[in-house]
Amino acid sequence: MLYIGSRSYSLYLSHLVVYPGTRDLLGYFGKGLAATIGAAAFNTLHVVVAMSLTLLGAELTYRFVATIFRARGRVIAARQLQTRHDN
Repeated sequence: MLYIGSRSYSLYLSHLVVYPGTRDLLGYFGKGLAATIGAAAFNTLHVVVAMSLTLLGAELTYRFVATIFRARGRVIAARQLQTRHDN
């Protein structure tokens, strides 16, 4: 739960891109695959691929965007507090 909570906004942002993208790509390229493996297996594949890509996107966004900007925000806030304290 802590993992999901710490990355909830990243999960939200990445699912907005991943789910429509996988739906469109699998819809375009997966027609033959759906006929071969069946509708239920194809839908399961779609969910697994979409969830995996969503988790990957959320993790990358959290590590390389969110943590960097939070660290910069702490530096800016500390600077602001120091200038207020000095005055």
